[in-house]
Amino acid sequence: MGGITLSETDLSRISVASMPSLALEVSLSLQILDRRSAGSYARWRSRTRARLRLGHGGGRAVGHGTTEHGAIGHGAFEHGALRIVRRVIGGAGTLADQVRVVSWAVGKHDPLTLRAEAGADAGAEAGAGVSGHGTRRPTAPPESVPAQPVVSALLWYCETVIAPYWNRFRAAVESERAVHARALLSGGPDELLRSLGHGLAWRRPRLWVEGDGEAGPRLRDGGGLVVVPSVFCERSEILLPDADRPLLVHPMGTSARDLALGLRSGPGEGVNGRRALRNLLGGTRAAILAELHSPYTTTEVARRHDLAPGTVSRHLSVLRDAGLVGSRRRANEVLYVATPLGRALVDSVSGAG
Repeated sequence: MGGITLSETDLSRISVASMPSLALEVSLSLQILDRRSAGSYARWRSRTRARLRLGHGGGRAVGHGTTEHGAIGHGAFEHGALRIVRRVIGGAGTLADQVRVVSWAVGKHDPLTLRAEAGADAGAEAGAGVSGHGTRRPTAPPESVPAQPVVSALLWYCETVIAPYWNRFRAAVESERAVHARALLSGGPDELLRSLGHGLAWRRPRLWVEGDGEAGPRLRDGGGLVVVPSVFCERSEILLPDADRPLLVHPMGTSARDLALGLRSGPGEGVNGRRALRNLLGGTRAAILAELHSPYTTTEVARRHDLAPGTVSRHLSVLRDAGLVGSRRRANEVLYVATPLGRALVDSVSGAG
């Protein structure tokens, strides 16, 4: 059992991640995807392997269009991309090394992060979805693998495996943040660290972690610690990537994880839920909110819904005042996009994957 020592200043600067770490979820999800027994992730694994056309026998894609069990798969690019992802992540060593590699490969080109940055999400740092809240993008590619195939393969994996659930991931992290905030308010950092569980033991001034996670020395005094709830994490780890503050990665609670993976329906999911959403917001506003999964200008929304720009502007103003839509200026235009709360509301009536 290893761990780190936290000073009083460190404890006063504990924070909770405001977004999922894409690099972390990519690395951890691959481990579960390739496992024959996925436990509570079995339904997600089955759906995802079907999306990747990997078959049901657990076989990896090994050739152009076939799996090792002989089932017909998809195109050569997808098979090659998956092999690269496995090779790069599997050969990276520790989880922190894997996060560094994915952060390098995806960087600022990640479409999920670009979508997030288009909104006005309070507390979300630019790039946090990729590298894990302050982790700097490494400057050198992994050895022995050409740079562009790595970037292409990991972008494909992000879009195919993670993107269908990304809005739910963000809603789940917000749910976990609320739980952690209550712990902080009721008992300070001691209560928060005691409440995390999953192989963690807090005995001042040391935070102990079971297993072989990265056991670091005493932190640079005052640097603090970032608590990162993770969908695919199964046991807590302390990661020391290229960042000023270490990351305390821990498994989400069962309810939040099931919400993230689409295993638990949000309130009113389905046709009745969509009707309820229209009743709550009004038919036009509900349609506009559902459209704003990507950023659009007022004029673009008006054109897509055959409405006057002035009418759309009033609807957007109401949605923004309710915290469901954010705005961001780009040159001479203002882009509107659903906030995590708005996306979670839409997702709760439409499902994922």
